[in-house]
Amino acid sequence: MKTLILAILLCPVLVVLLRSRQVATALKNRSRPLRRAVAILAVVLVMLPIAGGVYAASTERIIFHDEATVLATTAAFWHGQPIYPPQSAPVDYALLYGPSTYLAYLPPMLMGAARIGMYQLWVVAALALTLIVFYCSVRPAFGALPALCATALLSIFIDFTNQNEWAIKGDVWILFFSAAALLAALRLPRWSAAALVALSGAFLIDLKATLLPAALLPVVLLWERDREYRFPAIVSACSIPLLALAPFAVPGISLSEYSAQLLNATRHGFSSPLLAENIKFAAVMLLPTVGLLWFLAQDGKAGLYKWLKRRRSYLFLTGITLVVAVSTGSKNGAGPWHCMALAIPLAFINVEIWHTAAPPPHRFAQLFENSRSGVLIAIALVLIVSAARQLEIGLELRHTGDPQYAAVSMPELEKDLVAIIRRYPNERLQMGYSDTRHYDFTFVRPLLQIYGSPLFIDPDARNEEGLIGRPVSAPVMAALRNCEISLWILPHGGEPFSMDALYYLDPYFLVHPTSGKQLYPDSFRLTFLKHYQQIPSMDRNFDLWKCRKPAALN
Repeated sequence: MKTLILAILLCPVLVVLLRSRQVATALKNRSRPLRRAVAILAVVLVMLPIAGGVYAASTERIIFHDEATVLATTAAFWHGQPIYPPQSAPVDYALLYGPSTYLAYLPPMLMGAARIGMYQLWVVAALALTLIVFYCSVRPAFGALPALCATALLSIFIDFTNQNEWAIKGDVWILFFSAAALLAALRLPRWSAAALVALSGAFLIDLKATLLPAALLPVVLLWERDREYRFPAIVSACSIPLLALAPFAVPGISLSEYSAQLLNATRHGFSSPLLAENIKFAAVMLLPTVGLLWFLAQDGKAGLYKWLKRRRSYLFLTGITLVVAVSTGSKNGAGPWHCMALAIPLAFINVEIWHTAAPPPHRFAQLFENSRSGVLIAIALVLIVSAARQLEIGLELRHTGDPQYAAVSMPELEKDLVAIIRRYPNERLQMGYSDTRHYDFTFVRPLLQIYGSPLFIDPDARNEEGLIGRPVSAPVMAALRNCEISLWILPHGGEPFSMDALYYLDPYFLVHPTSGKQLYPDSFRLTFLKHYQQIPSMDRNFDLWKCRKPAALN
């Protein structure tokens, strides 16, 4: 709503200014300084999410609880546990994320990364490389300044995604492989292009199964590039689903168990408030496209119709990608960051429309030739202001943490947890959970798996299961009674396993009727208290709970 009000206020002002012949002439006569100013602004916009990501990594603060789940599961997989354990197994940590989400974080793990901040820098490196690859994709066809402006627009779209571009999840890899596929489709020779498009598309599908339309968008560009590229495009399209099955040949990555997770997700239900959020988010992303199409139409419908006809297949598939993103982002437990898949296609569409509407050599000068350009400038200013505000919110969160949680230094938590790991080298360690207020203490839990402790339970998986009313399984309860975990590490503060279900607390999520407010049921908490006792500890941030002696249970 604030964005809309700002647009309404800005458009008339800019239109009036550009109606002034003196203003328009003065601007056109200063074309070179203006080009330089626009280029500097674009570079700043491109650098902002990267600089913000570096700062976020310096805090080592995790914001989204599923970041910890992804990293812990990756480390558990590296040490021999499955990514998708059978539902009958005595563990509870599986999520519906595709295998590529976890495999993307194996490289820094193989290089010995043992701090959360190292994985956050890995994400920032992927983000920076995404922007570079996108710029290299569009520069030859559209020129340096338009390519730079399109990259700046991509950065703005990224800033809108609620800090997910800095998250240790799959979102940044959606951007990276979309950009890689775009580069291949536009610039590489036939079979090199077909190979990279297929590999990138397979990786996208293995990040999220719903990204199939997005994976096919570069195939359409490859098909439309030239007649000699059509057969490679067909081969590429046919190869994508086959390559997407390749990770499931690796031991520990089960296709049937992954399919079961996807099937469970269909039972999560939809949230009408989340649907409204996704529609609003998509509408903001479409704002520059609509403005540029209107700008193109003002010079006559022929140019608009010609471009629409040439790109009709790409636009149709982009529309399908949008509908799928908005729909899946409206599922309970999801969010508008599902629209991340639209960022690369829309940035490409926008730079191509601008190139069509204002061909060289007068492209930049045309921006100031008439009053309708004020609308485009107003849209640009609104997007820049909105993105800057989102960036500010993200940096504040990384600095202070989520206000619903206790304020704590993440490096201090990491130091304390590593000290416990080294103090008890022969124990089977597991992170436990107390109340909601201290939940963020547990976001350093991947360190346990990185250092070799097995993964037993994860609250993110329990939240997902709560949406479909699934209780804690009998094998998990049996493992708890049998003290399979010899030493639990719980946040200092709050009763053991008393935290609320996060989807219950969030007003956007319409929780399944069979779900309770408490994440772990009383049966789990009482079993834990019966079989474990707190032991003395000098740790500032964690309490230690050790299995009781068998005689004490009688």
